[in-house]
Amino acid sequence: MECKDSPYRLDIENMRCMRCVASVEKVVSTVTGVTTVEVNLADAWADISGGAPHEVIDALNEAGYPARPQPGTPDSCPIPATTEPGNDGDETPLPGNGGAYQLQINDMTCAACVANVEKAIFAVPGVTAAAVNLIEKKAWVTGGDPTTGCQCHCRSGL
Repeated sequence: MECKDSPYRLDIENMRCMRCVASVEKVVSTVTGVTTVEVNLADAWADISGGAPHEVIDALNEAGYPARPQPGTPDSCPIPATTEPGNDGDETPLPGNGGAYQLQINDMTCAACVANVEKAIFAVPGVTAAAVNLIEKKAWVTGGDPTTGCQCHCRSGL
């Protein structure tokens, strides 16, 4: 069975009432592949069947309901790497972008990883901008030292 067909449970924050429950159900139902969703307001979780867990988490985060998988639940389906294995943390300078460079971060699997990577990148002295893409497993960074700070901080952010 593919991971998209396996049921999983997410902890969901910021649900306060039945209107929140309805909003969470609506958001989750719009994710491609989701077949069922059952939300528990009292215990702040949702049981979901279908869809890619990382896509459901991203949709809930965007809607203002931070979500994370419960312990023991996979937080995403595997996403094929866009580069060969072993290139984790490689940086590629972007010509003409005044100190901008790109990092390959193969270990990201969910929205929480993206948030941790962004936080770690911004902790590097001199970084002025960063954008992290989960699907491409890349970060675009402006400022800071790509050869010392970012590789170390990005890995510690995971």
